[in-house]
Amino acid sequence: MRKGERILKKAFPERSEFSEEEIELAEKVIEAYLAPTPRSSALPTKYTDVGDILEIGGHRYECIVARRCSVPSEACSGCDFSRKYRNCSDVQCSPFDRRDGKFVWYKEVK
Repeated sequence: MRKGERILKKAFPERSEFSEEEIELAEKVIEAYLAPTPRSSALPTKYTDVGDILEIGGHRYECIVARRCSVPSEACSGCDFSRKYRNCSDVQCSPFDRRDGKFVWYKEVK
């Protein structure tokens, strides 16, 4: 018995048969559910030591220690990624992401 059919039997115990289209749809749902997490929701991977330079998209940024913010809406306020509307999804800046436990911003350097 196919996996899609087993799922459908559990979901609809009153039915004894399912069409091929129903089984295929159930299998596609299972496949989508088990698919790897989209990149946008993955944790950031680029670590930069404080004082070092990070180059992304032809721009250079210095990693600096940021002041602690009391409200989340201020967390990115001093970072040039945020202020210049640039993508920072892979860059570690939060003490929760970084191995040194520091909160950092990135300042563009020429």
